[in-house]
Amino acid sequence: MFRCLKCGHEYKDSTTHCTKCGNLLYDQRNDTIGYEKPKLSIDRKFVLKLTLLSVSILFILGIFSLISSCIDNSLPDSKSIDEMTNKEFNQFMEWKKEQKQKEYNNSPINK
Repeated sequence: MFRCLKCGHEYKDSTTHCTKCGNLLYDQRNDTIGYEKPKLSIDRKFVLKLTLLSVSILFILGIFSLISSCIDNSLPDSKSIDEMTNKEFNQFMEWKKEQKQKEYNNSPINK
């Protein structure tokens, strides 16, 4: 679709005169410029939405990354009890006792 330079009305390529104002649009014999091709228009709302979506996704990924780096990784390696050596088993049981003691100390009954 093209636009008339005089009134801005859109028309098809095969039209020679503007249907709104009668302006000569295109003369194939001498290639008269009486029209302008429409410029590629990027919808600003679409660009804004796309930018906001990208920033939001990056923000959420950053938060998840921060949370995962702050999580206490003091849990013992996950092995089955059969695969543990005596030392590993004893360490696991000590850790388990500490966790139960923390739960007991933080329970509302003891406060």
